[in-house]
Amino acid sequence: MAARIVARWPDVVGEAVAAHCHPTRIEEGGILVVSADSTAWATQLAYLQGMLMDRLAVVCGPGVVRGVRIRTDDVKGRGRP
Repeated sequence: MAARIVARWPDVVGEAVAAHCHPTRIEEGGILVVSADSTAWATQLAYLQGMLMDRLAVVCGPGVVRGVRIRTDDVKGRGRP
């Protein structure tokens, strides 16, 4: 299932968002973990969460992904160069 999400990710979120956010794993209970390359993109994805869940239901089937957890890979925000 994770491979299907990764393969169809640009179809799910659009090319612009896919360039900055990517699925990393599915946790127990059907929680999809998505990494964003900045807090701004994480916020954008959070705003799109309803649409994201609808599209994931189409790609994966209803109820497979039960939630989304968004994390950021923004190293600048962590005091690193």
